[in-house]
Amino acid sequence: MRYDTGWSQHEEAYLALNLRTVLRQLPRLLAFGFRPTWRADPRAARGLVAANLGRGLARAASLLAVNRVLAGPALPRRGRPTRRLPDPSSGHTTGTGG
Repeated sequence: MRYDTGWSQHEEAYLALNLRTVLRQLPRLLAFGFRPTWRADPRAARGLVAANLGRGLARAASLLAVNRVLAGPALPRRGRPTRRLPDPSSGHTTGTGG
């Protein structure tokens, strides 16, 4: 059942979203949220931006470090896939410390 009201026009609007649409709308949405913050307290807004940039950089560095650990020397690039995995009886995969 569809209602003849304004909000029903937006029903299932998320189905029309794709990455390009989101990236195109992102600057406008960020500005929409940032303007009132800047008007209320510019110093706090600058601190908020700096903190979020720092958090993003720290998260990127940690993800790169985890990726390096997981794809590092434990899984060599050459050889058959069964030879690339560590021996399960060594205890490394089961956590028994064998």
